[in-house]
Amino acid sequence: MQRYAIGVDVGATKIAAGIITDHRAPEIITIRTPKSTAAAVVTAIANSIKACGHKRASGIGIGIAGAVNAQDGIVYASPNMPKNFRNIRLATLLKKSLKCPVRIENDAKCFTLAEATYGAGRGKRTVIGFTLGSGVGGGVVVDGEILSGRNGLGGEFGHTTVVADGLRCSCGLLGHVESYACGGGMIRYYRQLTGKTVDTFDLERRAQRRETAALRTINYGAKILALAVSNAIAAFNPDMVVLGGGMTRVPLFWRPAVRQVKILVPYPKQLSHTLVVKSLLGNSAGVIGAVLAAQQAKKRP
Repeated sequence: MQRYAIGVDVGATKIAAGIITDHRAPEIITIRTPKSTAAAVVTAIANSIKACGHKRASGIGIGIAGAVNAQDGIVYASPNMPKNFRNIRLATLLKKSLKCPVRIENDAKCFTLAEATYGAGRGKRTVIGFTLGSGVGGGVVVDGEILSGRNGLGGEFGHTTVVADGLRCSCGLLGHVESYACGGGMIRYYRQLTGKTVDTFDLERRAQRRETAALRTINYGAKILALAVSNAIAAFNPDMVVLGGGMTRVPLFWRPAVRQVKILVPYPKQLSHTLVVKSLLGNSAGVIGAVLAAQQAKKRP
């Protein structure tokens, strides 16, 4: 009987799960992330795994947005999830429910690991990833290994401060990258400018029609993203930065940011040559990376 691994990518808006064979996710099941309670989110994750046929799985890897301690299987906080989704022992809960080995990791770290292993960063020694969706996630992979830090919180580029006393971030603090350079942040910024509430699709359409407030919002988001990427390049001197997530489908946002990075990095003769590219694996990156993270953890003593 053929064995396989299951990868799950849990975001603020959707949960994607798929069977991984030959480093691919040929079919991905996608469901909406519940907004009600932490228990509802845990149940939805379990259901997505069961839909993949978990009883024949050799292991399950889960990437989830937020502050994750992979070693202990705990999600400390996930700002764009239900308010009570804090200090959740997610790995333990799912192991009891599914009777199968489960490993959790931050979703952006999973994305970065997948891109560094099989995607745009393949063959590169140091790869940094930014996921740009409802929030901003980040990850660093060096020599094929996730750089986790002491509590597993390394690479939180979305929660670095770029505007002193700026807009309130989803985590509760002020002026973070996520306050401006993602879908949720830009929606909040546009609301502050106009008093109107729009979604990201409407914001993009308004910017394409050259509406002043929409253009200002997206241009400022691009500037903040450029600052965040250039700061990460200065800190880690990576071979490549890979951008992924839903907001990379908006050229008005990410292309100006990439151009500005080359102006903002220090030591431009050296650091401006760092490649900044879009994801090669697309929507499969998080699912593939979750399995890779689980497999790496299994090999460690």
